[in-house]
Amino acid sequence: MIKKKILFLSAWYPTRFDPMTGLFVKRHAELLSDYYEVTVLHTLAVVSPVKSYEVEVSIESNVNTVRVFYEKTASTIPVISHIQKLWRFFKAHHLGYKSILERQSKPQLVHVNILTRVGLFALYLKLRYHIPYVITEHWSRYLPERSEFRGVARKAVTKIIVKNSAALSTVSENLKQAMIKCGLHHANFRIVYNVVDNQLFRTDEIQTNTKELIFSHVSCFDDKAKNVTGIVRAIALLTKKRNDFVCLMVGEGVDWLKTKQLASDLGIDGRTIQFTGLKEGQSLVSIYNESLFTLLFSNYENMPVVISESLCCGKPLIATHVGGIPEIINDTTGILIPPKNEEKLAAAIDFMLNNHHTFNANEISNIGRNKFGNEAVLTQLIALYQTIFTYNKQ
Repeated sequence: MIKKKILFLSAWYPTRFDPMTGLFVKRHAELLSDYYEVTVLHTLAVVSPVKSYEVEVSIESNVNTVRVFYEKTASTIPVISHIQKLWRFFKAHHLGYKSILERQSKPQLVHVNILTRVGLFALYLKLRYHIPYVITEHWSRYLPERSEFRGVARKAVTKIIVKNSAALSTVSENLKQAMIKCGLHHANFRIVYNVVDNQLFRTDEIQTNTKELIFSHVSCFDDKAKNVTGIVRAIALLTKKRNDFVCLMVGEGVDWLKTKQLASDLGIDGRTIQFTGLKEGQSLVSIYNESLFTLLFSNYENMPVVISESLCCGKPLIATHVGGIPEIINDTTGILIPPKNEEKLAAAIDFMLNNHHTFNANEISNIGRNKFGNEAVLTQLIALYQTIFTYNKQ
């Protein structure tokens, strides 16, 4: 059977400059690769060392991958700079698309990830070559907590792109409703969750002899969104009551040094809080499995992958009542607290340290697998694609 060709266009995708950005898009592409011929086209403006256009072609986990890197530096005059950046963006996409056509025939469906600019290229492909496209939006900028979907031109162009798409999906009901409130309606609007490899992320009984109780926080260390410094202050507050625990702070990012310095200033770095650096694959799974629970203290969110990974590993969570998180976290799967309230976070950690055993790991793991596991998300994506392929046959 000849596989249908799907082209992923994504504003975010892992590169040699940042292996974590858009990893959830990569996982969708890999999930589909056994059923479709999937190609990813991603362009990225960089300051160095790229001076012109560099096309990088590879096959990664059965996914044809084309990355185009191009010069980021532009004129200091705002209007000219904007035109230069837009021109380079489209030229990079044209070069990448040309490279794809040199190796295969044109795609039968384009899957846009993260609006707005890549959606413009998908619209061009539809108008020029009659290739339909679907959209999956991950960006939390539509949420009222951020209110960053602004500008007359951006709003107008985004509405045109959405209107001409064959389907629109988000990774949470919360984001869907936020987009609708922003005027982005669609007759074929669906929820398609981010996928977790539940063959890797799964519950596992780990026996430890340590007297310390371990829990973890996993993030990109962006303090504006994840409030990692708030976690440090809450843990410092809790140490006034007890110090029989260790919080593993997993990841790296722009505010990693600031957060670690704060922990040092408060006298808890290396004691009740430890910074592990970036962990991936089995190393990350091991962190989840040795933890009693996972915590997030985000100021705003969409549907963080950390939650789905933790659930698939059978671990309850402490998380803030923001974004799509309340759709998943309840009395069975964890504790919800208000954002920015460090006293309530400290109290929730204290409660969870004493009561983590009351949560059923197998039940939590089943919830995670049934919502975010390979089979569940694959079914959602195939159903989404079939609505377009079936319609185009008529």
